[in-house]
Amino acid sequence: YGKSQIAGTTAVKQTCISRALIPIFPALLPVWVIHGLTRLGKMPTAPGPKFAVETATCLFFLSIGLSGAIAAFPQKGRMDVSQLEERFQNITDKDGNKITHL
Repeated sequence: YGKSQIAGTTAVKQTCISRALIPIFPALLPVWVIHGLTRLGKMPTAPGPKFAVETATCLFFLSIGLSGAIAAFPQKGRMDVSQLEERFQNITDKDGNKITHL
């Protein structure tokens, strides 16, 4: 059928957004949680337990962050042909049926 610049642009935008989401979980959320625990007086003060809580918090958000960022968009893109260039609007399959999604 050819290549669509609109579909390509959409795919690149979705990839950029998902890559921008990846560092949010391990960089921002652990800081907020640790700060919240400290303000509530629930953060251990001894170096060993404090380090364990900080490490566990970072690992937790790192483990869910990657899968969450990857899951933000479908693994395989699908677009309605009405959103694409004019040359994709009236294409048919080998049986003559109008194709509505690519």
